[in-house]
Amino acid sequence: MPPRPPLTHFLCLPLVTASSRSLLQTSLETFSAEAVSPTEASTVPIPEKAIRPLGTLHLTIGVMTLQTQDRIDACLNFLRGLDVHDLLRRAEEASPVAFESSSRGPIEAIDEPSIGTPNSEKVPNGRHTVAWSRSACNSSPYTEQLLRTYKKPSAFSKRSSITPSTIAGHPDRQFNPVLWTPSTFLAMPVPQPAKAPLQVGVLLCGEGVQLLDVSPVDLLGMLQPQYIRACQLPQSLADMSIEMEIHFISETGHGPHQLTGGMKCAVTHSLTTCPALSILIVGGPPPTYRPSQPIQSFLHKQVQSGSVLFSVCTGIFVALPTDLLQSKRATAPRMLLPMLRAQHPETHWEEKRWVRDGHLWSSGGVTNGLDMMAAFMRERWPERRQLVECVLEMADVGGRGQDYAGGEGVLEADMFGGSA
Repeated sequence: MPPRPPLTHFLCLPLVTASSRSLLQTSLETFSAEAVSPTEASTVPIPEKAIRPLGTLHLTIGVMTLQTQDRIDACLNFLRGLDVHDLLRRAEEASPVAFESSSRGPIEAIDEPSIGTPNSEKVPNGRHTVAWSRSACNSSPYTEQLLRTYKKPSAFSKRSSITPSTIAGHPDRQFNPVLWTPSTFLAMPVPQPAKAPLQVGVLLCGEGVQLLDVSPVDLLGMLQPQYIRACQLPQSLADMSIEMEIHFISETGHGPHQLTGGMKCAVTHSLTTCPALSILIVGGPPPTYRPSQPIQSFLHKQVQSGSVLFSVCTGIFVALPTDLLQSKRATAPRMLLPMLRAQHPETHWEEKRWVRDGHLWSSGGVTNGLDMMAAFMRERWPERRQLVECVLEMADVGGRGQDYAGGEGVLEADMFGGSA
């Protein structure tokens, strides 16, 4: 029987997105080198300083060192049979956190496992390193380092534990950071970060913002734990709920702000007191509204800091004077699209209920904002699919597709005569 190869790495699942640029989830599972199968899952936080996210979702499935060809073949066969989505589900159950899906959406394909070539100068004893990861996406330096073979694997051999400080202080940390072992991983005294509430903002521009244009924020609010408890939904759904803080913003911060239907909305923040937002909803003012320079600067600042911008109905007119729509795909109320195509050809206008282009979401008229938010919730929180679908079912929202019934041009033909 060949000698049992030493286990030198854990199975890692780092989940990272470009928008948050923060560690969102890490689950560690060990391989049994003898049976080449996973043991019970354990979750250990990785120091934030060791991970510097750069771009879209990167998934590393397994790294271990093997000395014999039969072990290599057995490991490759085992990796080919792994259910990646099941691993992610188990990771979420072991340590539930709110992680954001990347701009690429759910994982669609995973590469074949690959094997590194032994190199006596880089790998002690000529051992192989087997790794399985998704390609065609940016990775974090930590992931790249984890997949490296180290020239100085004993650099931390005299340390009893590894902390962010010891990693940051390592002279060769850019190339040879640490030879991670079960004992060093388990010894890391790193506390779990507290979950920060999701920051949601509703920007109120001009007098007479359409009441229903700001209603998409209520769909988000239905994901909050207090709403789930009030509806007496099962605990399994309550565990998926999302803490959030909702801010209503006007240029001056003075309120209440006049909406249509005779309703007034309490204002919580001005442009200068509003915190950085994860989500910013812009309801529709009258079509004649033109945003001031402070409003335009506010939109730029929020988008540049990673906020997802939603324009509902004529809310698109708030973003038009900025360059946020330059060469972007967008939509607006159907009857306004001919005018917008003529006056703003720099934007690619599409006749759909909603359109997404990166961090910019835009909707057609009024209730299309609810269709748009339903699509966003499904994309943003796939791991909370049960909760999202429950909320959308209760609200009876999300059943309409992105395309209008009858296709493009129908509304224009009906209103002004002629054929579509």
